[in-house]
Amino acid sequence: MPFIVDSEDSSSRLRMLYLPMITRLVQSAFSTGCLSVESEGLIRQLLSMQGYSYKPSDLAALERLHEAVNAGRIQREAGEAVRWLPSNQS
Repeated sequence: MPFIVDSEDSSSRLRMLYLPMITRLVQSAFSTGCLSVESEGLIRQLLSMQGYSYKPSDLAALERLHEAVNAGRIQREAGEAVRWLPSNQS
């Protein structure tokens, strides 16, 4: 599934408005080549929210993001290893 390229074309900006939130944050990381601390924090908040309705495109986008970060195609501002979900260990 290709990502929507951020361009000056108004139709692609309009389509971006209708993407689920996590997918939009991931698209931003692919567009810039960097996952910002803010975007990563928003993704974590969305994943931990009760009642957030995950879309298949969100989960697919997170998988692509994880692979891209591990492969070095996307840099993280935070720097350390990716841990999307909190550990259940006490």
